[in-house]
Amino acid sequence: MKNTLNLLLFTIILISCSSNRSISQIDQKLDHTNGKEIVLQKVLNDSRCPEGVQCIWEGEVVIQVACYENGKIREEKQFTLRSNNQEEILEWFRLHLPKSEKTLQTVRVLPLKKRKEKQILPIEYSIVLGY
Repeated sequence: MKNTLNLLLFTIILISCSSNRSISQIDQKLDHTNGKEIVLQKVLNDSRCPEGVQCIWEGEVVIQVACYENGKIREEKQFTLRSNNQEEILEWFRLHLPKSEKTLQTVRVLPLKKRKEKQILPIEYSIVLGY
């Protein structure tokens, strides 16, 4: 079991270090110069396991995002992000992203919790998209 977890962790790290992937970041700011935009409105719950700690359950983060078109809200959606439920989230983001960014592969919420860190402030959260 421990060897399997180590192999899985190594594989994830190796994949995430790939140099040909691009990353975009979604903050809590709206830029009205674009026609269409996704905004992280708020983090409703963050129960993810802190870095450097072994947890029985990996936890999850619940976010609320909104799609704006020409400065007006088009759709709001809540998602619960876990490592095993990415497909629904990816589909929603692909629907609202420009055609050139439809190759989206991952959606992550940063920053990750630290073991002895103070509580993360709402303004510090962002969504990171991996292509």
